[in-house]
Amino acid sequence: MRAFFMINIMFGVKQLPRLWNYWGPDIRYGDSYISSIMSKTRYSKISQYLHLTDSSNAPNKNDPNYDPLYKVRTVIDLLVNNYKTIYLPGKNLSVDEAMIGFKGRVHFRQYMPAKPTKWGIKVWEVCESETGYCVNFDVYTGKKYNGKRPHGLGHDVVWSPYTTFSPSAPTPLF
Repeated sequence: MRAFFMINIMFGVKQLPRLWNYWGPDIRYGDSYISSIMSKTRYSKISQYLHLTDSSNAPNKNDPNYDPLYKVRTVIDLLVNNYKTIYLPGKNLSVDEAMIGFKGRVHFRQYMPAKPTKWGIKVWEVCESETGYCVNFDVYTGKKYNGKRPHGLGHDVVWSPYTTFSPSAPTPLF
């Protein structure tokens, strides 16, 4: 499993157009280091069967409290908690949206023509403006409100129930 996760990290270091290029015979694309660690068949089987949560406990999609990120919510919460405990940011914070390129099928995939990555998953981030360190983030999974937003979507994402920031008990970050 360590090798599997290490290979995923290496995908971020050396980016190729297709996943299977890493195991290709072409010297321009093939990566002999990754292909020597694990075969592409073994990697695809681990990727296919690796789950972070038990699917038998999945909530019903018709439930009003349904979370489309149910399968990865524990990892997202772990990341956000670690971001906040490891680094204490300064007082100059920025709220911005980012796009994670994704061509798969999810109902909350977004199209943003002004972004370099036009199709993907929108993520709202709270980052320190001096270092760019991500203090908090939330994946935008679609419209949650029926009425008007008095403060806008960026405000609602920062103050969402999945974050530790809350209007009733502001943290020293603000």
